[in-house]
Amino acid sequence: MRTRNLHAVVLVAGRGERLRPFTSALPKCLVHVGGKRILGRTLEILKRERIRRIVFVTGYRSAKIERFVRQEFPTMPVAFVHNPFYYRTNTLYSLWLSRAAVHGKPFLLLDGDLVFVRQIIERLLSAPSGNCLACDGSRRIDSEAVCVAGTRRGRVQLIGKRITASGTSLGESIGMAKFDGKFSRMLFDIATSLLGKRGSRGLYYEAAFQQMIHGGAEIQALDIRGKKWTEIDTKTDLRRARALFRD
Repeated sequence: MRTRNLHAVVLVAGRGERLRPFTSALPKCLVHVGGKRILGRTLEILKRERIRRIVFVTGYRSAKIERFVRQEFPTMPVAFVHNPFYYRTNTLYSLWLSRAAVHGKPFLLLDGDLVFVRQIIERLLSAPSGNCLACDGSRRIDSEAVCVAGTRRGRVQLIGKRITASGTSLGESIGMAKFDGKFSRMLFDIATSLLGKRGSRGLYYEAAFQQMIHGGAEIQALDIRGKKWTEIDTKTDLRRARALFRD
């Protein structure tokens, strides 16, 4: 079967401090859920979807991530980019570090603490729009959630935590997206501009999305309600994930 003309960027730089002691010696993406490591689950799905190359942006315990990937997925085409400032930067900076690998190329963006079923990526890949955010329209929005609001047809107008929605609520962004080559080029150019400002290294990548939207870029929300997924930030999240994904 042919390889897709699509890269993936997986952000796995964070320290996972709210998951200690599970992350005292391990990066969060290597914690077990249902008998498998979080990252292992993601890579099994990406392998089946024939992604061209997977770019990992690492930080905390980066050597353990690279060793796991090379040992468990030795034939998978991968690249590793290290964020040396992982302890004081956030997702926009980590994403920006992947620019040499995917600038101007279509790619999937995935948060490394996401546990999900394959059907979500299948729906994202088959969506007609080249630029999509996977969103769960059934989730109750709390202070941790990245909220998405927009038109009734799903065009995103606002994205971020604790936003004041002026349009239709489109749910919670789950931390997975698909972008085409044109959007990719614009995204990294915007990220470069944002990161040139004082105090910008703590920004999340949604700040770049929002600036692009204000500039006229179109992103569609893809509602994946009913499909199993969860992100893991806290020990409560981990218990929930282990109950949801029992292998």
